Amino acid sequence: MLLTICALAAPGFRTRHHDVFEASHRFGTWTVLILGWANTLILAQLQTPERGFGEALLASPIFWMLVVSTGLAVWPWLLLRKVPVTTERPSNHTIIVRLNHGYVPPVGTTRAISRHPLLGWHPFACIPAAPGEDGYRMVISRAGGWTSEFIENPPAHVWVRGIPTVGVANAKRLFNRVLYIATGSGIGPALGHLLTDTQGARLVWVTKTPRATYGDGLVGEVEKAQPEAVIWNTSEQCKPDVFDLSYETFVASGADAVIIVSNKAVTGRVVSEFERRGIPAFGPIWDS
Repeated sequence: MLLTICALAAPGFRTRHHDVFEASHRFGTWTVLILGWANTLILAQLQTPERGFGEALLASPIFWMLVVSTGLAVWPWLLLRKVPVTTERPSNHTIIVRLNHGYVPPVGTTRAISRHPLLGWHPFACIPAAPGEDGYRMVISRAGGWTSEFIENPPAHVWVRGIPTVGVANAKRLFNRVLYIATGSGIGPALGHLLTDTQGARLVWVTKTPRATYGDGLVGEVEKAQPEAVIWNTSEQCKPDVFDLSYETFVASGADAVIIVSNKAVTGRVVSEFERRGIPAFGPIWDS
């Protein structure tokens, strides 16, 4: 079972078959725990001629490791909640999900949501609610079967569990001023920081028809919070060299570091080029 979990977690397979990877990891790990408990109880029972069953169990290091492992496996599910949502679909590419269940995750965190509690968990950045609204938001863009189905047939509720996870953009805490670079829906993980950053953050956002894709309201919030932002509309201005555009803005802004959220190829090149110039640069690593 452990070998199967490891094999299905290979990066190539995991990228192409996320649902299979997720199911194997979840149900396979639960199976391993059950087999571990059975094995430990049998071993303790075999020692009963020499000492009592309880004494043998409590003296076993495996028993205590299983107690801790089982507790850590159960804990996120104790926080499982069914949350009503409202949605706004500015385009066929994007949907904005509003959640309000009495808890607002910290800015810069991500949280996994699902339409079904046992399968199909996908993490999205937690974005502060618009002025005058309660709760928080998520921006979901079309990037595969699950997101396409979500956009085309939005649910009335989603499931959340566990606690929010800190995202890559929290690297900003190490610096006084940061340049955020985003392409397309990469604006999502940076959006919470951009709307609340008081240290003079700057933004380069390269995307196709931003208002038509993400809505006038969302783009308007970005422009209000970041009046000096470079929002490059690829439909009108063609595709730029993201690094050249970003480096020029970086020099002009006086930033200390760069945080980029884009696809793997663009992120790798931009991070590499900035680091070659001795500039700290951060991006996602696609490990899940």
